[in-house]
Amino acid sequence: MPHAATATAPTDASPEPLRALEDRFIERIGELSAIWGTTRSMGRIHALLYLSPRPLSSDEIGERLAISHGNCSTSLRQLLIYGPVRRVHERGERKARYVAVAEPWAWLRSTTRVRRDRELLPQIEGIQEIRAEAEAALAGARGERRAQIESMLAKIDLVGGFLDEVRDLVNAFLALDKDSLSARVTELRALLVGATEPPPKRAGARR
Repeated sequence: MPHAATATAPTDASPEPLRALEDRFIERIGELSAIWGTTRSMGRIHALLYLSPRPLSSDEIGERLAISHGNCSTSLRQLLIYGPVRRVHERGERKARYVAVAEPWAWLRSTTRVRRDRELLPQIEGIQEIRAEAEAALAGARGERRAQIESMLAKIDLVGGFLDEVRDLVNAFLALDKDSLSARVTELRALLVGATEPPPKRAGARR
């Protein structure tokens, strides 16, 4: 009697387990991208390009991630603006292909710079305009109305000062290179760990 065929378990190097791991990584980065304030599609495309051993065309990206041509094109345009993805042209081909910047710190810096310019700075400017208008209204105000405007100005100044500090913190972050950033993170981590540990007992302290 012939023996029944025995199914061979897939090895670690077989494509299916690797594809599944790749898919999980892509989805994680997509979720992280949504938390960060960009889109899930941008994160998924970025993650795919980061893992890919070669540049990919928009058609290849759309097919691999099962997203529409319009979604893929829009996301790629935004990724080029934010900085973690670059367009490349291979010799003999007219079709553009895309690659991811390899350094994660570079992703964070380029994205932070764009978001500062697009989101933070316009809000600071808007708050300054509101303050100028409130201060102009204060000139002719009397009594209770003047007190209301002064109270409003104090609160506007509090928010404005906070946003100025956030801007300065972002600018300081952007001014540092990768090695300096890593060093500052290490120092901050040590500082935070030290702050959470109980102070050492003094010699001769009573128990």
